[in-house]
Amino acid sequence: MQTVIRFYNTLGRKEEEFRPLKSFVRMYVCGPTVYDHAHIGHARSYIFYDVVKRFLLYWGYDVLMVRNYTDVDDKIIKKAKETGLTEKEVADKFIESFEEDTKNLKILEPEVKPKVTDHIEEIIETVEALIKKGFAYQTPDGVYYHVPAFRDYGKLSGKNIEQLKSGARIEPSPYKKHPLDFALWKLTTEGIKWDSPWGKGRPGWHIECSVMSTLYLGIPFDIHGGGEDLIFPHHENEIAQAEAAHGKKFANYWLHNGFVKIKGEKMSKSLGNVWLIKDALKIYSPQEIRYTMLSSHYRSPIHIDEEKLKASSSAVKRIKEVFDDLLNLKVEPGTPESLQEVVNEFVERFNEAMADDFNTPRALSVVHEFVNFAPEILKSRTMPPQALEFIETVKKVLGIVPEKPKAILKDERTRKLIDLILKVRENLRHRKDYETADFIRDNLKSLGVEIKDTPSGPIWKMK
Repeated sequence: MQTVIRFYNTLGRKEEEFRPLKSFVRMYVCGPTVYDHAHIGHARSYIFYDVVKRFLLYWGYDVLMVRNYTDVDDKIIKKAKETGLTEKEVADKFIESFEEDTKNLKILEPEVKPKVTDHIEEIIETVEALIKKGFAYQTPDGVYYHVPAFRDYGKLSGKNIEQLKSGARIEPSPYKKHPLDFALWKLTTEGIKWDSPWGKGRPGWHIECSVMSTLYLGIPFDIHGGGEDLIFPHHENEIAQAEAAHGKKFANYWLHNGFVKIKGEKMSKSLGNVWLIKDALKIYSPQEIRYTMLSSHYRSPIHIDEEKLKASSSAVKRIKEVFDDLLNLKVEPGTPESLQEVVNEFVERFNEAMADDFNTPRALSVVHEFVNFAPEILKSRTMPPQALEFIETVKKVLGIVPEKPKAILKDERTRKLIDLILKVRENLRHRKDYETADFIRDNLKSLGVEIKDTPSGPIWKMK
C-alpha cells in the first residue's frame, strides 16, 4: 500500500509528497461571492475539496478547514439595487441558500466560515502594513498594490509580468502605476462602506482571502484550494499580498479543480447554460451528483449531460443495492482466507488511488470491481471484516451512498430461523412448488424481510 499522499501542486507544477507542517492539516478554500444561488460548477469544486478533507480525515489527520464568504462586492451592490434589499439582506439570503445546497450535497461543514464584513479592521491593518513596506500606494480613488514591487509575482501561474499583462483583464484607473496593479481599498460613495485612513470605502476582492486565511490558519499553512479560474489573478494576488505583508511563504500546496462544461462549453451566464444546484437536486440525488463530479479527475474539465447523469444514477443504484445486501450479512473473521485476501486488495487499491493525486475515477473503478466480486461474498453468507471496512471507507471518503444503511437484523436466533425458512423455500422451488415458495416470500415481505433470488442462492435483508 502507498504509505504517503502525493498530489499535483500548482505551485511548482509537479506532483509532490504531502507533508503537513503540524500534526493537523490547515486548509483554506475560496468560498462564494454571495449575490446569487450556487450553480453546478460550484458543486464540483466544493464536492472535490470535501472529498480531500474526508480522505485526509480517513488517513488519520485532523483537519482545520476555512472557507470564506465574500459578502461585499460590486455584484452584491448591483443585486441589492435590482431587488430593493439591503446588501446585508442579499448576502444573508444567498449564504443561507449556499449552506442549504452544501448540506443537501452531503458536504462536511468547514470549521471556520468567515465573512469579509466581519474582518474589515484586520484588512485595513494589512493594507497599512503593505503601504509601510513599499508594496502599496495611495491614490485619489483608493489604495493599490504595486505588482512590480513583489519579485516573485507570477510564480503560481508560471508566467512573468509581461506575459500576465498581455492576457489580463485590466482594472481601469488613471492613477495606477502599472497595468497589473490591483485595488486593496476602493474609495466609493456607493453601497456599503467603512471608514479608513484613506477615506470611506470597501476592500478590494483579493485582500480578503489573504487576511482571513492567515488570521485563522497562520502563515505558512498547508493547502490552498479553488477553481482553476482563480489561479490568476486571484490566487497570484493573494500570494503577493500575504508574502509581502508577512515576509513568509503563504501556502505550501495549491490545488485547483477544472471547469464544468455543459454541451461542450464552459458554463457561464452569458451563454445561458448555468445550472443551479437547487434545480439539479430536483432531478438527481446528492449521491448521483457527487458520483458524476468524481467520475472525472479533478484537474480535468468535466462534461455534464443527461447521458452522463443517467449513467451515474445507474452506478449509484447498483453500488447501493450491493452494499445494502452485504451489510445484512454477519461479519465473520473466519471467512475463507482467499476471500479475505481479495478484499484486502480492494481496500489497498482504493487507498492507493486516492493517495495518488486524489484519483477518484480510479477509486470508483475499484468500487465497481468490488461490486462485481460481491456475489462471491454473498455466496459465503458471511462478510469478512475487510469488506465492511471497504464499504465504510467508500461511504466516508466519497459520500456516494447514503450514510444510513437499511435496518440490519442482529438477533442471531432470528437470523438462523430466516435462513432455515429460506432453505425450505429453496427446496420447494427445486420441486417446482412455486406457489408455496411465493407464499413464503410474500409473508416474509409483509414482516419486513425482503428476499432477492440470485444465481448463487437467495439473499435477504430487512426493509
